[in-house]
Amino acid sequence: MSRSPRMTQEQFDALRRPQRCANCVRLEQRVRELERTAPPPFESAVCNPQTLTIADKVPSLNDVIAKAKRHPRAYSNFKAKWRKIVVIACADQSIQPVKGKALVSIVAREATRRRDADNVLAVAMKVVLDGLQHAGVIAGDDASNVKLAGLRVEHPPKGIKRADRERDWQHSIIVTISEPVFKEADSDKG
Repeated sequence: MSRSPRMTQEQFDALRRPQRCANCVRLEQRVRELERTAPPPFESAVCNPQTLTIADKVPSLNDVIAKAKRHPRAYSNFKAKWRKIVVIACADQSIQPVKGKALVSIVAREATRRRDADNVLAVAMKVVLDGLQHAGVIAGDDASNVKLAGLRVEHPPKGIKRADRERDWQHSIIVTISEPVFKEADSDKG
């Protein structure tokens, strides 16, 4: 009875290594090539980014509509209140005016998941852009003066206890304002 020859350590290691097909190898090479030649990320195409934080809970669109139905001046009072909040926050945080078209990103932080993101973002976008215009940070809140880079709602991660969430995760609006350093295509101007 003949015994089979023993494997060398190199042969044993070669068997343990995962085998990759030729397509996988080519795909990995292509990904590395694309990563090496990719243009810089969008955030690097901005100049003088400024961050404005408003530590307050923005009402949802449903709340605003309900108030406006109850009293004729309720919506005007709401807008004036939030315009004042944004102007004071800009002054306190030394937000400088943007020359030309502003690139604006808005993040609404919610302490709970109870309210719809679209209702919160609609009001957050309106009050922030109106307040920035009133504070003189942006020339206007129309498409010729503002390009929205992003709108999103952030919620606390799942699994956080209620007491910890209320202590560590506050309602707020975080606004990033910057100036794009690139020329926009003519198709974006219309």
